[in-house]
Amino acid sequence: INTFLDIERVNWIVLIYGSLLAARGDIGILAGKLSTALQQKTIKPVYRNNTPLFKNILVSLLTIITVDALAIGCLTYCSNLVLFPKELRILNPTLFFVIPFLVLYITTVSSIITTTLFSFTLNRIKANIDLFIVPLTNSINNILMTFFYFGTVTLLKPWGKSVQDHPLFGEFYPEPENADLLYTYLAIIPILVVVAIILYLN
Repeated sequence: INTFLDIERVNWIVLIYGSLLAARGDIGILAGKLSTALQQKTIKPVYRNNTPLFKNILVSLLTIITVDALAIGCLTYCSNLVLFPKELRILNPTLFFVIPFLVLYITTVSSIITTTLFSFTLNRIKANIDLFIVPLTNSINNILMTFFYFGTVTLLKPWGKSVQDHPLFGEFYPEPENADLLYTYLAIIPILVVVAIILYLN
């Protein structure tokens, strides 16, 4: 079966995706902070030997994203239990937490690289950072979020293997068993490593 057809039969896809797009605004904070700090010269347009403020902004952003991922996991899991009929509910909460953490961390790191690159380049050529960087990075973040979300879901495939058919809901994948969540469980390890690093930096 085609992968994209598989995704169409997974009912929680849009539930998590909508919440992730809402959290995308927190990633965009970086652009505003950088543009202001670069103009005030409290941050230097370099990666090495930058000011403590630069590190504090990055650590704060990763901390906010961690809280966002936890909140999205709680919200989408509870929404899944309340909004979906019993045939479509997922009782195992693992995928509702692992996927937001993975997607937000990957998107945030990618956004940090692209945002700092554009900001530092514009600052060096004396361009108006405020005019370009915020709308530019917001558009890029939307693309990155969507790409990494569907890429993560496609790689993990955290759903049951057999398609079921229901007269009201059409074809759908049932709740995944533990064997179906093997890659999702393994993804917990790098997430815990990142969380530990963030806690250490704080």
